[in-house]
Amino acid sequence: MEDNNEKCCVCLLNYDDEDHVKFPIHKACNNKYHYMCIKCFINLRKKECPYCKDKPLFLNNEDLYLKDTIYGACKDGNSLKAMEFLKEKKYMGIDYIDEYGLTPLIWACSKSMENVALEIIKLGINECLAFNKSKYGFTALSIAKEHKLLKVVNELENHFSDFI
Repeated sequence: MEDNNEKCCVCLLNYDDEDHVKFPIHKACNNKYHYMCIKCFINLRKKECPYCKDKPLFLNNEDLYLKDTIYGACKDGNSLKAMEFLKEKKYMGIDYIDEYGLTPLIWACSKSMENVALEIIKLGINECLAFNKSKYGFTALSIAKEHKLLKVVNELENHFSDFI
């Protein structure tokens, strides 16, 4: 198999200087992808590398690359790291929905990371992410209400009043 370090294995385009998101997601084949190109595979729960069809794409049911993303920081409850990602405009994983239906916004609310949740909302997330219902039946709004994150509740209700 040829070395695919210079171009995305999905769209086959070369990486631009601005494409800081070119990372291996598969330790065996070391193939690399643009974030937007691989996102659909992850969200569709595909289990093999889309280029070489080798398995597994995920280890321990969590994508390798998500650890150092806004999703990983929110899941870990690391508000400093999450805010750092947001300030540096590193939005990888911001729209990720895991196998349980949990999003960075839900994680931020469940970990009482109000400032992080507010920043995620201000980025202009869509109503699908704002009101994604987890497999457990809760949404970011219900978690924010439970944790008394009043600013988050107000922002969600104001931004998405048509969907409430």
